[in-house]
Amino acid sequence: IVAVTGSAGVGSGENSKAGLAGTVTVNRVANVVEAKIVNSTFHKDSTGDIKVDATDDTFIFSFAGAFGASKSVGLGVAAAVNLLDNTVRAEVSNSTLRSTGKLDVDADQTGTLVSVALGVGAGKQFAGAGSIAVNIIDNTIESQIVSGSDVKVGGAIDISADDRSVGVAIAGGAAFGKTAAVGA
Repeated sequence: IVAVTGSAGVGSGENSKAGLAGTVTVNRVANVVEAKIVNSTFHKDSTGDIKVDATDDTFIFSFAGAFGASKSVGLGVAAAVNLLDNTVRAEVSNSTLRSTGKLDVDADQTGTLVSVALGVGAGKQFAGAGSIAVNIIDNTIESQIVSGSDVKVGGAIDISADDRSVGVAIAGGAAFGKTAAVGA
């Protein structure tokens, strides 16, 4: 997901009192990715490796920018919010597995969240600017052999669940005013 939002509020008339701008971008991804062997039988004559692999690599980039300006008061406020709430599951359930090879049951999440927010305000009397950038990662990653499964393989058994999600949040505010300015 790539989301870009922007707003501008400019008071340019002779009697303009304020230029106000605000913008918000919110992105949520809630994927369910599953790889399963269920109610299955691999006979003793089976050869080779058995692999159950569930992977998600969600990418979200969001930018929010706001610019407010006038001869008197200018205010710009921006917010960028990303939420990653995935379930990634690799599972062997109620199955009998036989093989001369190895068994891999792997669940992997490699999500990347980038949020950038910038608020700018400019005014002769007062300028205000603010921004917030937030990334929330609340994934469920599971790898399992359950429900009475019977597994006998000639090689190694590797069961792994990894969440390598990364979040980067950048927020800035700039205010330009002759009498007073506040930026956050």
